[in-house]
Amino acid sequence: MDRIAAEILYMKSAELSKLEPFGFERADGAYRLVRPLCADMSAEIVIDDSGRLSSRVVDGATGDEYTLHLVPGSEGEFVGGVRSAYERLLGEIARDCFRPQAFADARLLELVGYARGKYGGELEFLWKDTPDCAVLRRGDNKKWYAVFMRVARGRLQGCGGDPDEKAEVVNVRVDCDELPGLCGGYAVFPGYHMNKKHWVTVLPSRMESGALRSLIDCSYALAAKKR
Repeated sequence: MDRIAAEILYMKSAELSKLEPFGFERADGAYRLVRPLCADMSAEIVIDDSGRLSSRVVDGATGDEYTLHLVPGSEGEFVGGVRSAYERLLGEIARDCFRPQAFADARLLELVGYARGKYGGELEFLWKDTPDCAVLRRGDNKKWYAVFMRVARGRLQGCGGDPDEKAEVVNVRVDCDELPGLCGGYAVFPGYHMNKKHWVTVLPSRMESGALRSLIDCSYALAAKKR
């Protein structure tokens, strides 16, 4: 994502269901939009199933990618026109196809994207008085398999740091037999605000991506079972 897109989409999350009504076309496992900007310039915007956006501006006369509008300090009527049209298009996409994002931790957002891409569904913000808490659930039985929230570090035993500082965490289901070996007090803790026999609270910032994905996969599978 280039710097202009990153600024416009900061703390925003794609709503995939709104992309096709906006004009995106579904192809090759992603959503693609081509829009004219000015003169012979056009923008190509691609959003994958995890919500990740990539974009480029193409010179229609040559077929080459145009990048001068991304260079800080570049001026002139033409480059200014391209930049303004590009910013305007991204602003429209942000307004109509994205929503405010409650979380900022890169590893947590990566995990959300992984889950959305593999299992479908969107983050559900179910409680108006807790806008920084959201769930992912299975599509078949509607059971939660991940709960994302911001929690004061002091509520996580052994977490360390400022006890009043909010940490971005995810609650996942775990096998009861594996529970004792998971909660080590650095990255995994007894489930906060959940049944501690079946859930753990994880600090994504302290765990590798592969391990996080394994926990999500396990939680998704466990949510299919009756308890």
